[in-house]
Amino acid sequence: MFSAVMALIVGTAAVLTVLNLAVTARESSRAAQDSALELFGEASARIRANVELFSGTLATQASAAALFLKDNHARGGSRLEFFTGLLDANPDLLSVYSGHADGDFTQVFSVKDRPAVKQIYRTPPETAYIERAIFRRPDGARIQTWTFLGPALERLDSREETDFEYDPRTRPWYKDAQGAKSTVFTAPYVFSSSGLPGITGARPLASGDGVFGADVSLKQLQDMVARQGVTPGGRVFLMDTEGRLVALPRDDVVVPKGQGLALKPASEAADPTVRALARAFEESKEPVSTTCRTFSMDMNGRPGLACIVSLAGPGSPDLVLALAAPEDDFTAHIRRMARQNMLYTLVFLVLAVPVAWLIARRVARPLAQLGREAARVRALDFSPGEPAATRIEEVRQFAQAFEVMRETIRNHTLALHEKQQSLQRLLDAGLALSAEQDMGRLLELIFRTAKDFGHADGGAVYLLDSDGLSVELVSLRDETAMLGKLTTNPASRVAVDPDIVDLLDTDTVLFHACQAFVEGRNAAASGEGFELFPTGLPGEQDGYAIRSLFTVPLTNRLGKAVGVLQLFNPVDPATGEALALHHPGAGFVEALAAQAAVAQDNWNMVHSLRELFESVIRLTAGAIDAKSPYTGGHCVRVPVLAEMLAQAAHEADCGPLADFALEGEEGWREFTVAAWLHDCGKLVIPEYVADKATKLEALHNRIHEVRARFEILWRDACIDALRQLAGPRADDPDFQASLRERLESLREDFAFVAECNIGGEFMSPERVERLRAIASRTWARHFSDRQGLSQAELDRLPESEAPLPVQEPLLSDRPEQRIARTRAQLWPDELPVKMEVPELLYNLGELHNLCVARGTLTPEDRFKINEHIIQTLAILSQIPFPPALKRVPEIAGGHHETLDGRGYPFRLNAEQLSIEARIVAVADIFEALTASDRPYKKAKTLAEALGIMRRMRDDRHIDPDLFEVFLRSGLHVRYAERFLMPWQNVPVDVEALLRQDARGG
Repeated sequence: MFSAVMALIVGTAAVLTVLNLAVTARESSRAAQDSALELFGEASARIRANVELFSGTLATQASAAALFLKDNHARGGSRLEFFTGLLDANPDLLSVYSGHADGDFTQVFSVKDRPAVKQIYRTPPETAYIERAIFRRPDGARIQTWTFLGPALERLDSREETDFEYDPRTRPWYKDAQGAKSTVFTAPYVFSSSGLPGITGARPLASGDGVFGADVSLKQLQDMVARQGVTPGGRVFLMDTEGRLVALPRDDVVVPKGQGLALKPASEAADPTVRALARAFEESKEPVSTTCRTFSMDMNGRPGLACIVSLAGPGSPDLVLALAAPEDDFTAHIRRMARQNMLYTLVFLVLAVPVAWLIARRVARPLAQLGREAARVRALDFSPGEPAATRIEEVRQFAQAFEVMRETIRNHTLALHEKQQSLQRLLDAGLALSAEQDMGRLLELIFRTAKDFGHADGGAVYLLDSDGLSVELVSLRDETAMLGKLTTNPASRVAVDPDIVDLLDTDTVLFHACQAFVEGRNAAASGEGFELFPTGLPGEQDGYAIRSLFTVPLTNRLGKAVGVLQLFNPVDPATGEALALHHPGAGFVEALAAQAAVAQDNWNMVHSLRELFESVIRLTAGAIDAKSPYTGGHCVRVPVLAEMLAQAAHEADCGPLADFALEGEEGWREFTVAAWLHDCGKLVIPEYVADKATKLEALHNRIHEVRARFEILWRDACIDALRQLAGPRADDPDFQASLRERLESLREDFAFVAECNIGGEFMSPERVERLRAIASRTWARHFSDRQGLSQAELDRLPESEAPLPVQEPLLSDRPEQRIARTRAQLWPDELPVKMEVPELLYNLGELHNLCVARGTLTPEDRFKINEHIIQTLAILSQIPFPPALKRVPEIAGGHHETLDGRGYPFRLNAEQLSIEARIVAVADIFEALTASDRPYKKAKTLAEALGIMRRMRDDRHIDPDLFEVFLRSGLHVRYAERFLMPWQNVPVDVEALLRQDARGG
């Protein structure tokens, strides 16, 4: 019986061993697939994130450049400085350029720290930028110039070429961007001038007659892919959607093709692994997706696993990522464990069979006890248990080993739990760092978290700025009392140049900070005591001693150190010893430093892009004001007044506006951007319409043409008189009186026409009738009216021309003066405009203009001026505003709407108008009434302007609550003192203006 039991035990052990080996073999393959899927997925996700971040940055810069380059033929320093500024802000860009519909082309290369590019273009040694320009000379020849510029844009050398074939309009990036509403990315290709592989991001210019582009060398993709190691034997490649290599050494990527260069197909690569991946890509029956799916392949005679993933996404280049690794990289440890299990099992069988029958009964009871203890361990119950009583030394040793194992598992479990908590804190810190918007709080969060991980009692944060490495934050012992920002105390600010690290005393904390910064690696130091820099904090006077340091450089995503994190007296909580480089806590500090560097880098990038965006906005507003000498300052004064009124409404603590508030910095920024852009549509309004001072004014005042006709009639009358003087009526008194009457009538009629042209008086029916009577007079034209005209003018004339001389009316509405409206001159269909549109785009007829009842503007002129608000909305609708600025078009486009629903362009009512749009409307009206730089009206005094606005309030044109806040807060007085002429700033009775509030009845 006992022998049968022993045989059963031995047989069972043998069977279990075989099953274990089989299961191990099966699970090793499954584990390899799972491990490969996980590793491949993580690597592809990291690469995708880098590509999307880079693409988003490039798209934002392309949008800003497209708005900046409105004048498609602007040349000179402004464009060059703008292009070099873009290149400096994004070192990944190889070049930026703009191509235009007439074939002109301007390109700027950045060759700093790019010796290979310098060699390609044979530049002078000091060259930092290359400017390439293609344009047409006055003699009609197209030339290409290469200008080599130094770091300060000084000219070093130049070349000129006439034998070239490059035309930007035929390039893929130009064609792809035509008609696009956002930045487009080309497929990878070889740049024509440099022979380097790369991709291009392009966006049409805001003017619509050109394209802005930016080239990115695939060298960046090569570097990024090289850093994404999967396994020790793994490989990572990039291809385009046609299976061509884009991220290997240049000789493996670019091949001669015809007269130029092209990307090499991956199936022709020298590397057999690449060829195998290319075949898998070509033979795949399923389209490449963004989800990683593993498959088996042959890697130089070894079984391997691979994955092909699409990196395509909105606003990203269309690339394909291929990853491969030998299967042994995933299963070697499993197979090694299987061989060890087999060996241990055989040894056990050989030794166990002779003695099994001797010890079976004696070990049964203690083993059962150990089994119960093992069950408790499985349940994570590590409390002391009942000892296994036995006289068998081996069982007793096994029991002791079991106790050691239980204690070890307990310690490891506690350690894992602690690490899990640390990882959770690190994750929470990373989320907090990514969400923090204030740089001061960001530094405090970085330091407090690092101090917690390192169990330090003090430390400092250094950041790189224009002066070198500067101490930005320091803490000694008690954070609440000692945490300080040295930038608030210039006397205690310490700026350190990393180049002089060798000159510093090794016993100072500055030496170790600079050393870690220069070498780009962690450092731990211990000693008798380190000298602290002069912080100016109270803790320095308490004899604070620094015995150990732990220093970590803050490295951004480009691998460049941008600062240093330093901990004072960090310790291992388990031993109380100084924190060492290999300690797990040091790893958490290093991980936090990496996250902190990225957070700071992102913060700097966001704020630089924000400054660029706001500069472009102010540049646009300045361009609108500079466009007309009569509206200068309007787009600057309105935002100032709108912000003052918004602040007053924001501070109102009672009344209808008590609940109004602009939430946080983003809310104010949204409102400010909208106020600056409220009239950006005026860019497309012709100056001669916006500044029309007389009725006959177009590109010039056509009253001079009318005067010339009166001069002709005057001379005709004199010629007739001279002819009659030679006859018998020379001495007839009636003849002399008739001549004087005829000439005086001409003077009076022209004076009346000139007076009508001014537009100062209302054109009554009697005045219109007299004007038409004057117009019926004729004059003789002896020259063709079709000579010297443009084709557009000729197209508006009748087909046949009357024989000369022709008797023409003195004033007329001629067919060629009626300019038709085309579909291209309307607004986008998605704008629900509710405005009455005149049939004609312009009507330059003389009678039509002179008969305008009030002012100088015809219905066509007035609609063209009012159309600026539609163009504002059309322009703003094309800008990809972030969510925080999504209401900018609504706020900027509503300042001509009224509360009674009779405004334009959408005829919104009070319920549909936001408070912000109403604020801009009040500011726009008050500025327009008080502006003293309009040619068509006299500036109003403060009292006159507010009286008009009171009537507008009563007629429900403007918000009565905002009008009341405007008056009671004294904004009208502060604005008048700052912007109005002294004679305009007259006292007003605020209470009298408010008593006639339309809301009361």
